[in-house]
Amino acid sequence: MSISGDEQDQPKRLEPWMEDGNIVLAAQGNYFRVHLSVLSLHSSIFKDMFISSSPSSGCSTSSYGALDDVQVIDRCPVVQLSDSVEDLQIVLDALYRRSHVFTFDQPMPFSVVAAFLRLGKKYEIRQLFNEAKAKLETSFPCKLPQSDLDIKITGHDPHGFQIINLAHEVGLLSVLPAAIYYFCRSCPLSSILDGYTFEGSLFSLTTPNVRTCAIGREKLLELQSVAFPWLKATASGVRRVRQCSSASCNGLVNLTIARHWHPEPSRDPFMTWEAITAEFTGENVCHTCRATWQVEHQAGRDRAWEAFPGLLGLESWSELERNAIDIAL
Repeated sequence: MSISGDEQDQPKRLEPWMEDGNIVLAAQGNYFRVHLSVLSLHSSIFKDMFISSSPSSGCSTSSYGALDDVQVIDRCPVVQLSDSVEDLQIVLDALYRRSHVFTFDQPMPFSVVAAFLRLGKKYEIRQLFNEAKAKLETSFPCKLPQSDLDIKITGHDPHGFQIINLAHEVGLLSVLPAAIYYFCRSCPLSSILDGYTFEGSLFSLTTPNVRTCAIGREKLLELQSVAFPWLKATASGVRRVRQCSSASCNGLVNLTIARHWHPEPSRDPFMTWEAITAEFTGENVCHTCRATWQVEHQAGRDRAWEAFPGLLGLESWSELERNAIDIAL
């Protein structure tokens, strides 16, 4: 039967509300009137749901929703979904209006990334899931970045807890090491353990991620000895590059250490050669030392990056990459 009652009891209709739609999706007391054929075109899960839950088959239930034979709006059967209304509206807008379309280089809001990944995975909407997956993987790559990470996601909390939680939620573990490196090296341990408030909202990590991020924050500090052994050895006078032609080279190494690690130690074992040697000029360091240190620096970064997932309790990079390919729709 059709819903009736006072205006205040009427369902809250949100866009898209298609006047010629033949099914209504309900989420958290909100309703969208859409087309069975459009949803079925993009999602085999929706297609199977409608087949198994059609009125002619007795309104049977499915794991994703059910047609209720007593609730009809504008002669359209209602399907109750457990998804958030925000996620559902973003996905429907993308399917109907081509909203939230971004080029490869354009940042994508976190709310869109989350909706595309959650509902894209749940309902097997291949295009949306893979678009959001690509944004995460581009922002937090498996390969050691040769420059600062270029984050293609906007609107998340400052310490990236939303991104880390989402990646774990949808099983995209390959982005976790780079995300933890980017966010947790500057995040206070107290925030990792207890959460923090930003603009009136509390952000916290899920229980598994609390441990991973706390470990990651400390392991980043330890990895400096793996990444930069040439700095310590040169500064302490243990070794000197053969054929060094400048008496100031070792002094510049000490200056570099002082600038980057004092008074507080850095937690960035993947600092680029350009960043760590910004004060090295052609006049101050000889060509032989520069060339030798640069090779050793890159080798140290590579060793540290290769070791990082294991220190977090994750699989190797090769396994993480293989799993990321497997979960693509």
